[in-house]
Amino acid sequence: MLAWLLDTFSGFPGIFLVCALCGLAVFVPEDVAVIFAGVQVSLDLVDLGPALIAAYFGILTRDIVGWTIGRVFGGWILSRSLVQRVLGAERLARAAGIIETRGSAAVLVGRGLVGMRLPVFIMAGASGIPLAQFVLWDILGLLVTTPLLVGIGAFAGAPAIDLAGSLLEQFGWVPV
Repeated sequence: MLAWLLDTFSGFPGIFLVCALCGLAVFVPEDVAVIFAGVQVSLDLVDLGPALIAAYFGILTRDIVGWTIGRVFGGWILSRSLVQRVLGAERLARAAGIIETRGSAAVLVGRGLVGMRLPVFIMAGASGIPLAQFVLWDILGLLVTTPLLVGIGAFAGAPAIDLAGSLLEQFGWVPV
């Protein structure tokens, strides 16, 4: 997987695109996409600071797209069988519960739950959480997770991608 990512998406535009598309159009978990940015740093393909910024804004863009899908299409999209299969009906129900109990802070909680991010972000939009509150909580979470995961990729290098993918698959957080 790493060879394909590096061949297809390299440099800052590649990092931004992989992070922006992960979970939406490319079935690569966000964690692997952000570690990918760090791997590019470890291979001296990009500098650390700009890699962090590209990953950060790529993920923030993807998160806002998820929120927008929820806001615009709301219950209609959530009731589609394809969406329920892809995101998981159980995950959507759990995401709704998190939003119900935690309000806009659920965005920060959802950021820390692998496999629940996109469902929580879509539910946040569908439940009427204002965009400004959504972005505030998302930014707070990204300030922790993005440097941590980019750092793991930069420190461990290419094996970090394979290890992250294996761990996520082993715990059932990504489709096998």
